Amino acid sequence: IVGRIKCIINHEIDKCKINSVTCNKFLGVIISENLTWTDHIETIKKKISKNIGVIKHIKHQLPVDVLRSLYFTLINPYIDYCNMVWAHGSSTAINKLFLMQKRAIRIVSNSRWDAHTAPLFKKLHILTIFELNKLQIACFMYRINNNMLPSFFSNMFCVNSNVHYHYTRQSKNDHINSCRTTLLRKTLRISGAVLWNSLDINIRTVPTLSTFKKQYKALLLKF
Repeated sequence: IVGRIKCIINHEIDKCKINSVTCNKFLGVIISENLTWTDHIETIKKKISKNIGVIKHIKHQLPVDVLRSLYFTLINPYIDYCNMVWAHGSSTAINKLFLMQKRAIRIVSNSRWDAHTAPLFKKLHILTIFELNKLQIACFMYRINNNMLPSFFSNMFCVNSNVHYHYTRQSKNDHINSCRTTLLRKTLRISGAVLWNSLDINIRTVPTLSTFKKQYKALLLKF
């Protein structure tokens, strides 16, 4: 059995050697050498775990609305920041992070440790990590379809009418290229188009991004 060969590349700038690292933080996101998001998710988990302990320690002294505000201050920013980029990583790692989010929700709502969290998320008007991912992708697609982003991003997508010329009900939908692998289906080029096509035309055609975000978030909280 032939093992993997690790390629060692030497980089220099002005004859100064640049050391190789297994991961590096770029704009607050940790990128690993194997292009997975495990390191980033593990870092988030450690920060959230510490902050959950803080909220748990004072939960009996504060009302729910204040605890909810603490959640949006101490926990939600870590789950929300660049979620669209890294939340398509390892499902195991993401699910572990979701378990921590559910634990936080139970503490904020003063519920039992084993309480069903779906109604708690709705009651507190808090999106799950998976719903935040959908919201960010949907807002990205809204910007794409309303020419609010550089043409580089717009060129990633095209509507069905640009691929075939016969009229169908899906002519104005984004064209989805066929893909055989799960990894490819998780890319923004595919998942973004699938999500956008699934939205009602009345939501897709609202005049402003803020209105779109508000309506789609309400839709996510409804179901």
